[in-house]
Amino acid sequence: MNRGKRLRKGDTIGIVAPAGFGSCGKIENAIAVLKNSGYHVVIGTSCNNHWYSYAGTDGERAADINDFFQNKEIDAIICLRGGYGSIRILEMIDISLVRDNPKIFVGYSDITALHVLFNQQGDLITFHGPMLTSNIAEGFDPITASSFERVLSLGFDSFEFTNGEGEKLQTLHGGIAEG
Repeated sequence: MNRGKRLRKGDTIGIVAPAGFGSCGKIENAIAVLKNSGYHVVIGTSCNNHWYSYAGTDGERAADINDFFQNKEIDAIICLRGGYGSIRILEMIDISLVRDNPKIFVGYSDITALHVLFNQQGDLITFHGPMLTSNIAEGFDPITASSFERVLSLGFDSFEFTNGEGEKLQTLHGGIAEG
């Protein structure tokens, strides 16, 4: 399995919108958060488009993903938001681009359809994680920011999740787990 390179300060994060469209104000806030964290940001065309409830036509949304996987300047790809629409573009994704250009890919909710495609057909490890307008625009709390950066920068090194100082860790079901 591939997961792309480790994310480092100064790397470039590409933002794509495979599903619903986002608010311009939230997009700008989220870009500022990422830039203040030390990353360059490139916004896909779909992020500024609006077609029905989607961030552009199916072809435009798929083209952004294909373009960003092919673009050697993009080190990681984070989705704008979920909603609905990712499943509509699965057949338009050039899976050979994903397989030949492994990159960090982050999102959740409707983006799960892309996670499954990339994992099963592209041999790519992806990350269920914060998205631009759904999470990052509001600013990260310190624990989330630290965890997000550590997970994406560790490569295949192990990662131990710890609660913030003074925060009690609660177990719902006892046992040992690995993932």
